Amino acid sequence: MRAYFPLQSFLVVVFVILMGYYYYFDYCLNLFLFFNYILYLFLWIFNCEAQFFVQIKRKLTRVREREKEGDEHISNIIMYRCFHHFSTLPLAFVRRAAANSYVNCHIGPSAAESISMLRIIGKESLSDLMTAVIPENILRSPLKEAPAMSEQDALSLLHSLGSRNKVLKSMIGQGYYESITPPVILRNVIENPAWYTPYTPFQAEISQGRLESLLNFQSMIIDLTAMDLANASLLDQATACAEAMYLAFHHGRKERMTFFVSRDVFPSCVEMVKTRAEPLKIKVVVGDPNLIDWSDSSLCGILVQTPDAMGMLHDFTTLFEKAKQHGVVSCCGTDLMASVLLKPPGEMGADVVLGSAQRFGVPLGFGGPHAAFFAVKEEFNRLIPGRVIGIKVKTRRVVRPYAWRFRRGSNILRRNAPHPIFVLRKRS
Repeated sequence: MRAYFPLQSFLVVVFVILMGYYYYFDYCLNLFLFFNYILYLFLWIFNCEAQFFVQIKRKLTRVREREKEGDEHISNIIMYRCFHHFSTLPLAFVRRAAANSYVNCHIGPSAAESISMLRIIGKESLSDLMTAVIPENILRSPLKEAPAMSEQDALSLLHSLGSRNKVLKSMIGQGYYESITPPVILRNVIENPAWYTPYTPFQAEISQGRLESLLNFQSMIIDLTAMDLANASLLDQATACAEAMYLAFHHGRKERMTFFVSRDVFPSCVEMVKTRAEPLKIKVVVGDPNLIDWSDSSLCGILVQTPDAMGMLHDFTTLFEKAKQHGVVSCCGTDLMASVLLKPPGEMGADVVLGSAQRFGVPLGFGGPHAAFFAVKEEFNRLIPGRVIGIKVKTRRVVRPYAWRFRRGSNILRRNAPHPIFVLRKRS
């Protein structure tokens, strides 16, 4: 707007001169107002266009500096040069260039980085690099296509090739154990597309019975761990350990900033706890559970495991009693298969019980992730992570068939509750 102010001043001067010499005040005034309105119309149009391109200029201010350093994408440089030399820029080109910039920024090295790496190895282009690396007979010759085969022949060939591999026994363990899954379960549950091809995202939970399956899963976890409440699973055991630390931290009203982890816990779980604790400013202490300093008033929770990473069994009843006396949340990692025969952590007095459900017939899947279970005592029902499936029965005089309905019950939570609760209702 300021750039067009001299033109407006010129019109004012012309108006004063005409009014003084010819005394045509009304005519001059109307003429001045007409030209003034036309001027403001053009100013409004140009100002809208300028505001649009000013936003683009602000995003490209650093392009001119990085262009000299060779640290910017070519698409950004081209977009800046086009905008610098022309007063207008097609919006489609801006969007296309921005999309190319996003791809170059997040997928692989940028064009400038590729050129820099090629200069270091003494090549001018990627084609020259491929020519130097790949033999000529492979690079220039057409690809050989195998003759067509039937499905049975292809499976036989793959089986013969696979039989040449030497399969070794993995003894790493660390919470992942190979198990035998019955083919009927593999075919009808894991490989059944009805579980992962829903028509709608919410009706699938009703028609496929997923909520009822999750409810059965929660009931099984509660029975095996001897706890009061279980969620519908988490990502993996390491994530469950991190959530247990956050639960203890939240239960301590964010005043206790120390969390103890047993040295016998799986290393992946220890690292996940440390990673989650860093942004929360929580101090993670790894050591022997028998040497815990109970006089430390900043201790919010402890994490132990049985069976531990070495396969040793422990009875933490005394340890959990001490933790309860000092107001410390006791978390215990366990194995569901071991809980079938051994004393469950819930009977030992643990506040939180967690672990992996992979032992119950789930394939290894090259390391997961596998579903983790998370169970708590009743006093921690508002702090349990993930989602919880429950049942609500409406009693009526006339007994009718029940149908499952899914409803989000986030309105029943506190405002500071960290995770939502889902309710499975029964209605007639």
